[in-house]
Amino acid sequence: MQHLIDIAQAACDAALKAGADCADVSVREGASRSVDLEVGEVKNSEVSISSGISVRAFSRGACGWASATRMELPDARSAGEDAAALAKSADPDPDFIDLPEGGAETEVPGLYDEAVAGLSLDDLLAYLKPEVAAVRAKAPEAIIGGGCGAGHGTSVYVSSKGHVVTKSGSSVSCSISVAVRDGDDVGAYHDWEFARTLDRFDPAGIGDASVDEALKMLGSRPGPSAQLPLVFGFDASRGALSSLIGAASAEEVQRGRSFMAGMEGQPVASEALTLLDSPFIPGGASSAATDGEGVPHKVLTLVDEGVLTTYLHNSYTAGKAGVENTAHSTRGGIAPTNVIPTLGDRSQADLIADIDEGIFVRGGHVAVNNATGDFSQVVDFGYKIEKGELAYPLKETMISGSYLDLLRSLDAVSSDYREKPGLIMPALRVSGVRVIAR
Repeated sequence: MQHLIDIAQAACDAALKAGADCADVSVREGASRSVDLEVGEVKNSEVSISSGISVRAFSRGACGWASATRMELPDARSAGEDAAALAKSADPDPDFIDLPEGGAETEVPGLYDEAVAGLSLDDLLAYLKPEVAAVRAKAPEAIIGGGCGAGHGTSVYVSSKGHVVTKSGSSVSCSISVAVRDGDDVGAYHDWEFARTLDRFDPAGIGDASVDEALKMLGSRPGPSAQLPLVFGFDASRGALSSLIGAASAEEVQRGRSFMAGMEGQPVASEALTLLDSPFIPGGASSAATDGEGVPHKVLTLVDEGVLTTYLHNSYTAGKAGVENTAHSTRGGIAPTNVIPTLGDRSQADLIADIDEGIFVRGGHVAVNNATGDFSQVVDFGYKIEKGELAYPLKETMISGSYLDLLRSLDAVSSDYREKPGLIMPALRVSGVRVIAR
């Protein structure tokens, strides 16, 4: 770890010596392994070792970026000098205030595991083989895709403000996709597993889940064209909410690229929706002690009973707006940590049972135009609901409308959910959405 700190400090010192007002540096090194499937066989396997130095220097508010891939002191110093030269040659930016200070960090367990770092390609293949076999046992002619991968790395952040942040992380994931055919009819689905540590990683069953759902999707037909209630299932709810979080980026708002502009402190969804940003979940997918600028994270309520409480800020956007930094920098961008919905008091099955006619979306996402807030999305994995039951799978059916209208018509969050490390995925029900079918 110390050699990474030395490299980062050398780059930071070089930027200051070259005339930068302030600077910060991120240095990382890591490795990854992956096995990819195509039609049920290994398509390719890969081992990748990566490293890099990223320097950000400021002069009169203007920012200059420079990077290097060689982890040597001369290369670090050169990158620092280049970043300073670029900043000095750029137009001043009066909106830049200063780099952030550090602070006390909350330790987050379960983010790095030597066992994950030690996984081999054979180990990854061993996770995939029983899942492929499970699919072939139920659908011998199925087209099977997916893969398994593991990675680990260490990073250091050094700032001219005087603080140093070190991080180590690991992750392992596995996915299986299945397509089955019956004449001209095709059914498809996929399932996945993810963890930061090996003791929480259990991909057993994702092959069965994928093929079972793919077989259920056979016999699909277009749904009705009408205004109908809709339930986003466990695997679809995260994708249904992701555009809300993305549009709450202060960077997008300040650049005039977000339909959430002017919505801070205003209702953006129904009172049924409360979202917490929870960075300290042990082993969470997006857990971390600090953001990409070394600012300590904190638990934050992003949406409180439908009201957008705050935009997500890094140091630049917070300084420009004159507000508190929410610590959501990603080293050049803005992103949340683990976004957790507050649960309701009825199960997904209960939410479906209440619907006489509607749509159930098993998986997928809602792609929203970030500038206008409009969406038009094909229902790839959905069912028609009739008299509280899933009647038949859908094809050539889409939903469209205003995303804010969709959020404001959300009338229930389920009490049960699917869970992955750092992810709680309940079902969401909206009282009405425009459905269009061929």
